[in-house]
Amino acid sequence: MEHLLHNLASDTGSGSMKASATARQVLRGSDVTLSCWLNKGSSCGSQPKIFIFHNNTEVTSSDGHSASASALLSTFGQQTFECLCSRRPTNVLFCGIYIYVGIPPDQPKNTVCIQYGKGGATHCTWEKGRYTYLATNYTLQLKTNGTARRVFVEMENNDTHGSVDLRDCLDYGPTYTAVVHASNDLGTTSSQPIQFTQIDIECWSSSGERVDLWEHVGLGSPANSHCPFITLTASQDLDTALEATTPI
Repeated sequence: MEHLLHNLASDTGSGSMKASATARQVLRGSDVTLSCWLNKGSSCGSQPKIFIFHNNTEVTSSDGHSASASALLSTFGQQTFECLCSRRPTNVLFCGIYIYVGIPPDQPKNTVCIQYGKGGATHCTWEKGRYTYLATNYTLQLKTNGTARRVFVEMENNDTHGSVDLRDCLDYGPTYTAVVHASNDLGTTSSQPIQFTQIDIECWSSSGERVDLWEHVGLGSPANSHCPFITLTASQDLDTALEATTPI
């Protein structure tokens, strides 16, 4: 099935270009066939020659009103394909497309949730894994005692880590479950769930000041603070993690 991805035409009445991909975003290592043709009465003349370029490098050329070529998409990111025709004094771009090459998201790992201060805001972070080179959405779903509660969208675009502020104070008593979901046009995956109670994730200094998560993740709890950093993997449960995170 051929699908017109994006038109780069500088002479839109002259012709068209299509690719054999069925979406604008494709997996790295895919093969794609490009085709372009001139419309009847185009400004390229009665005996044209057509060129196909990939990222400013000529792939093929053909005498006549159409041309086609195959390309292996081995480079990440935006790929530009252009169709040009020979018309003195220079070649003329008459159509083109963009194809975006990437990978599906890795499973989010090492989810950490911390509540800053008693009654403070709760902040959750996670590791994304490999960079996808595509628009990828990350959300955190929070459940209370197994019942879906809210979904939070990633706050800012970071290549390696994601984060959300839960924006409301967690209640004492309930058991919370947090799961991070990642998705783009090539795939969807979810983190292993972590479970915690409100008291498990409180983090404050002895003077009542906020403790910065980013400064201390992986370095243990800062001095004169209560800061149980809980990071669960697929092979760990909450009790095991808590035994290893004794507040100072």
